[in-house]
Amino acid sequence: MDNQVQKKIPSLEKHSDIYKLVIPADVENKIRYLCNKISQVEWSGTLFYTYSGSFEEGALEIRCVDIFPMDIGSQTYTEFDMSPDVVAYMTDHPELLNCQMGLIHSHNNMATFFSGTDTATLREEGNDRNHFVSLIVNNAGTYTAAITRKITEKKVISSTFIYRTFDDIEKTGTRTVEVEEEAIVYNMLNIVKEGEVTEPFLEINERLEVIKKNKTKVAATKAPFSTIPYYDGLPFIPPVYQGNSKEVSRIARQGSLFDEDFMESEPPRRVEGITDPNELAIDASVVKSITLQLITGSIAIADASKIDPVKWTGQMTKLFDKRFKEDMNIFHFWAETMVEFVVTNFIPEEFASFEDDYISELCQAVYRTLDKLPQNKYIKSIQDALVLWMK
Repeated sequence: MDNQVQKKIPSLEKHSDIYKLVIPADVENKIRYLCNKISQVEWSGTLFYTYSGSFEEGALEIRCVDIFPMDIGSQTYTEFDMSPDVVAYMTDHPELLNCQMGLIHSHNNMATFFSGTDTATLREEGNDRNHFVSLIVNNAGTYTAAITRKITEKKVISSTFIYRTFDDIEKTGTRTVEVEEEAIVYNMLNIVKEGEVTEPFLEINERLEVIKKNKTKVAATKAPFSTIPYYDGLPFIPPVYQGNSKEVSRIARQGSLFDEDFMESEPPRRVEGITDPNELAIDASVVKSITLQLITGSIAIADASKIDPVKWTGQMTKLFDKRFKEDMNIFHFWAETMVEFVVTNFIPEEFASFEDDYISELCQAVYRTLDKLPQNKYIKSIQDALVLWMK
């Protein structure tokens, strides 16, 4: 019997106050391009945005910064799962690092409104984060948008009760009860377009071709949109790195830090105690996977990820300072916990008799790989955590 109790998602309520969503000309042009290019079915993607003002002032303004298409659906339905493609796109557009992420999707030839599926998304995503923005567009250029808040309402309830005594005499009394209720509330956003332009978008066109090809493949592992990791109410987006010209030219030639040529310095490592030279070596792909997980803070990153760690690590200081509020003690604790998890929880069964040796060799290999990356205080902290597991 499952003893876990699933927490109920709070109800969804619509509030009457209306706030503003601004769509700049360059973003509007991308939307129009996508609606024209994908006119007969729905499409969806990530909406990058910033905000100013507040709910309390009645002057909250959401400003769209960019969109990144993720799925081409059917005539009435579209969905997508988060993938490293989003982070790879941010690597090429570092101005998106400080943006929030929401959802944009089309209703193609239909009117824009929050359908039952759309309001369910508001409720689910609104429960998982402080705020969630959803923008619905269509081919006619009429848009609808909303933003959520998760509120806790405290109520004081006074009531009068009646009871009868042992002598059958009616008595009255009063009692006061304090209760807390959670709700996901959403407000509509008044959409302001700052203009329209007409420029071709080769980057979006290339992205659409990738999506179409991926639709024919079976995804091995998926993480739902609602599982975007959050820290302190903000989306935890791994950093990017511009790099020096020498390093960038090398990466441009090789494509990734983990290309086979680059990994020659970290060949498959034989685990101490194993006598058969044909068995039980730590493959370089494992080293790659662990390294990516540690520098991004995400155990969902696979070794097949498109993320370039050299670009990634250069912005670690800026982003991690923000996420960990420049408190290295907190980060040291996090790094030690993360290292322990990724190096001890996935030991292959065939290494069971050599567990300590396996962990030590793995940590040494990851440590050396981290040495190849642009250095910063967070890389050093991760390496210090790895040393604790080395012989």
